[in-house]
Amino acid sequence: LSEKKLFFNDFPNIKYDDFKLVAKEMVSQGVKVIFIDSYEYLFEITNESVSSMKEHYIKKYKALARQLNITIILNVSLSDSSKNKEPAISDFKNNMYLSRLADMILFIQIEDKYIDNDYIFSKLIIAKNYLGPAETPVYLMLNSRTFKIEKLPGL
Repeated sequence: LSEKKLFFNDFPNIKYDDFKLVAKEMVSQGVKVIFIDSYEYLFEITNESVSSMKEHYIKKYKALARQLNITIILNVSLSDSSKNKEPAISDFKNNMYLSRLADMILFIQIEDKYIDNDYIFSKLIIAKNYLGPAETPVYLMLNSRTFKIEKLPGL
């Protein structure tokens, strides 16, 4: 990451049309991946039902990614009820359209017992992959000092 150009845009509650303009500018600067940290702030208030409105906007973001030939990674927090078990697509509950519309669904599971001063150990679970089956889970180690992520050997 230290050798990559990173752009941070932290506009709160950005409207889709404004995001589209920012995304086009970022792509013109060479950006290939856009991370959206908070799924909950993507939506504009409309007269539609909340579920259909959210699905409508997710479809718009997916179409934009295809139009710009980029990857958009959307961070979605799961409910606290899924804390003590391995995450699964069924944890989306009220947002099942996400599992239908997403090309890939990845979960990163971190348990407190796997955190020490220098490293955070986690499990990457590939729950959906449009490219076909993948080796899962993958065990990862994050060096909390350098932020370098490594695959744990032998697991």
